[in-house]
Amino acid sequence: MSDFRQVLKWILATWPRRSHRRNPIEELHAFFAERLTDSGKKLSLLWVVSLALAMAPGWSPAEGLFSLLTSVLLVSLVLAVRSPSLKAKFLSSGRAVEGEQVELRFRLENTSKRALEWVGIGLFRARDGLASRDEITLTESLEAGATCDLTVRVQCQSRGPTGFPGVGVVKPDGFGLARSRKIDFQPLDVEVCPASLAVKPGRFLFDGPSGAAFAEAVGMGADRERIFQGVRPFREGDRLRDLDHKAWARWNIPIVREFASAPNRGIAIAIETGCEGLLERSRIDPMLRLAAGVAADFCRRGWLGSLRIDGVLAKVRLDSVEDVVSAFARVPRCGWGRWPKPTGFLTETEERTPVLVFGVSPRVAFGRDSSLGFVIKRLVVVFRPKDQEIDEEVRQILVSEIALGEIVL
Repeated sequence: MSDFRQVLKWILATWPRRSHRRNPIEELHAFFAERLTDSGKKLSLLWVVSLALAMAPGWSPAEGLFSLLTSVLLVSLVLAVRSPSLKAKFLSSGRAVEGEQVELRFRLENTSKRALEWVGIGLFRARDGLASRDEITLTESLEAGATCDLTVRVQCQSRGPTGFPGVGVVKPDGFGLARSRKIDFQPLDVEVCPASLAVKPGRFLFDGPSGAAFAEAVGMGADRERIFQGVRPFREGDRLRDLDHKAWARWNIPIVREFASAPNRGIAIAIETGCEGLLERSRIDPMLRLAAGVAADFCRRGWLGSLRIDGVLAKVRLDSVEDVVSAFARVPRCGWGRWPKPTGFLTETEERTPVLVFGVSPRVAFGRDSSLGFVIKRLVVVFRPKDQEIDEEVRQILVSEIALGEIVL
């Protein structure tokens, strides 16, 4: 029953707001929804109630109210049909993060020959992943030919590429019930990054048969990863095992061998988004949030060797946290369309570094071919722990742990 609730919750969250093809019903709804202000929508609801009362026998006062409201609404809508003499230009976007607001900056220009009052930017028909409400930002006045910069704040609800079909300019009518609007249908794209995730150090990475390889990859390996540089006098804090007894006997003072650390190869992160069934689809976004949090943590520590998503090397700066996390914002949102099945295949990393694999399908076993020269550990995102053989190279991460915003790795 728990699995059914999780699938139902995912279905409700990913249900498409609009069809991919334009249809007359949606266009008619958009005509009224985008032109009526909040006050106009409340008055329209009152108009519907007055219509119902006017049709009931013995409610003659309601007929007068219905006629009055009809006249007011018609006048407001007629005034709103004409497009405003305004032009909008998109300037820049702030960083979009799941669960937070993103700031979109625009430049508004008055192209008419007279000053306009209460004009602004309107964003309508938000795609999936953004708050569905219309976002309006107005300025009190704008002189003829003048420009002003406006900021519109939009709530980001879920990770992934999203945006608006275009940018609109608006001008409310004198009654405050409707607004004239004009939309320039040039897509405005917004890439929403996963919510942040705190990663605390644990024992999973450096324990087990492949733990030593992961430790060496991040500069915590044995002496064979150290490069001999020369000798120098002993200083407080030097390791006793580095003492060079022959040089000590020759110079009659303690001498130690000096080493330089070999460059860290880092840990390669590989994300497998393939899945089967609705239950696994519902775990894709939590898994990507987990992978983004771990990748960001590795980036801060200097441990990130490479990042691959579905076998494709992400072209990001491995020393920039924002650049690394932005790669996860570009991964398509898992919805109702076709979605690849898990492959369980890993390509050889360029420097044969250890690989940390993220996925949602516990049934897929990634092969460990010793000829490739790298080792693998896996993190599988599940709703509840599955009974399976103990494997020190695989760890199950609960969705509830990810939702708390902190994991131990």
